[in-house]
Amino acid sequence: NDVKEGGVYAFKNLDVATNGGSYKSARHPYKLNFQFGSKVQPLGPSNLSNISPFMFVPIAEIIGGNYDTDYLVDVIGMLTGVGEERQYDRNGQIAKLNVIELEADG
Repeated sequence: NDVKEGGVYAFKNLDVATNGGSYKSARHPYKLNFQFGSKVQPLGPSNLSNISPFMFVPIAEIIGGNYDTDYLVDVIGMLTGVGEERQYDRNGQIAKLNVIELEADG
C-alpha cells in the first residue's frame, strides 16, 4: 500500500535520530529513519486535508541571504536556467554547487 497525503498512519520500528548535518528537509530537531523491519499501517480517514506541508519562503528573503542555509526551502517559480556544477570548500570538505535560476510572478 502507498502512503497518501492527508492520511493517518501508525508507524512501527522506526529509528528517531537528531536532525543534524547540512540540507535538512525540516526544522524539527529530530527525524524518523525507516528500517528493514519498519511497518506503516493506515488508521482511517483524516480531517487534516487542509494542512499544507509546505512553508514557502519569499524569494526576497532567499536573495537577501536572510535564511538558514542548513535547511531546504519551499519555493514556487519557473525554472529558467541551470548553471554549471562546481565544487567549493565548505568547512574543510569539498561540496558541490549548482546555481539555478527561478522566475517568480509576484
